[in-house]
Amino acid sequence: MPGISDRQALIQAVLLQADITHADYLHALATNNDSDDDGDVDDELRDDENITNPDGSTMNSSDSSSTSESSTLLSSSDSEIDSDDSDNMSDDEDEVYAAHMAGFTDLLQIIMETCTINPHEVHKCSQLFLVLVQFKSDDPKRFRQNLRVSPGTFDNLVIRIQDNPVFTNNSHNHQFPVEIQLAIALYRFGHDGNAASVDAIAQWASVSSGLVVKCTVRIIVAFLDLHDSVICWPSDDEKEEAKAWVRSTSCDDWGGGFCMVDGTLVPLFEKPGYHGEGYFDRKSNYSLNIQVSPHRSLRSLCKL
Repeated sequence: MPGISDRQALIQAVLLQADITHADYLHALATNNDSDDDGDVDDELRDDENITNPDGSTMNSSDSSSTSESSTLLSSSDSEIDSDDSDNMSDDEDEVYAAHMAGFTDLLQIIMETCTINPHEVHKCSQLFLVLVQFKSDDPKRFRQNLRVSPGTFDNLVIRIQDNPVFTNNSHNHQFPVEIQLAIALYRFGHDGNAASVDAIAQWASVSSGLVVKCTVRIIVAFLDLHDSVICWPSDDEKEEAKAWVRSTSCDDWGGGFCMVDGTLVPLFEKPGYHGEGYFDRKSNYSLNIQVSPHRSLRSLCKL
């Protein structure tokens, strides 16, 4: 069982405190009602006792019945109106308080379920179908503009990494297909500045910001597992083939060359967290240096 996070523990404590506060309020309300009932009984008992006149003489309840009846008739209407108003005000306050407490409870319950302080729906329109289906089959140029690779290269990358354990989990909620995760990561790799922000990628793919980060991490892990099989020096046969290609396309003086490379800098969105100074280039940017061998049979070398 996964452990409860500090945020969930705090929210549960708030919910518990809200329930306690509500219970205390209801208890105090019941106590006040009981005390009001006791006060009404005492008033009735005092009304039955002797009544003192202004001149100091007293008269009992039977002698003053006519007087009390007349005064009661005059004040009964006013007391009933005041009592009804106070009861209505008390009932209104109780209903307002109960509604507020119910609203707070519902809000805290939503926070517990979504782990979001201000739950709301973000409207998005995915570009994945446009890129992975329509552009891939009908418009390879725009496919490359989005993902920086050709459709054939994209399919080969999927085949290379689709069996990596990073794309499996012990959960009933399956991950997104490898094609979608690779497309999200490649789109992020191929852009810099504000266009490479997590929110911008999330809007482009119509996914959450957290999924953009997870897809990026998974694709990097899968690529790094391929390092020893795709990043290596050429074999003797590949060297001779490269030399022959150099002689045929240039001159005999360059015929002994097999490892000439050309490179380009791929700027990064921000300074890497680990050994960031090592990525600082001569153009005052943080970047990767991609070096390509001179013959198509040789594997590409990437200096990370």
